[in-house]
Amino acid sequence: KLKAAQRSIAMTAEFNTLGPTMTVGRRDQRKSSETPRNASSYKATVFVFLNGGADTFNLLVPFDQTCQLYDQYHKVRTEAALQPNQLLEISASGQACTKFGVHHRLPVLKQHYDA
Repeated sequence: KLKAAQRSIAMTAEFNTLGPTMTVGRRDQRKSSETPRNASSYKATVFVFLNGGADTFNLLVPFDQTCQLYDQYHKVRTEAALQPNQLLEISASGQACTKFGVHHRLPVLKQHYDA
């Protein structure tokens, strides 16, 4: 199930297009006092906000140290930046960088890319 979830997240049209990577502050912690009357008819949209977890900038990382995006990545991620030995290298053409790295725990992304 985990691999299927990883595949679904990475292959969605919204992947890597969710806006700026800069921190914009804390989200409100409002709590609702309403509870659903009938749990079987209750529907919800669930948002998972990850702080330095499986976010876009740690799934697909600029790998080429001569690329401007590589410097930007390290500036934004600071100590959360992944090192080259934590990445699976892929080559890219027509992009800002010629090499990117896929997080080592998501080899399925590299497999799909290389296919």
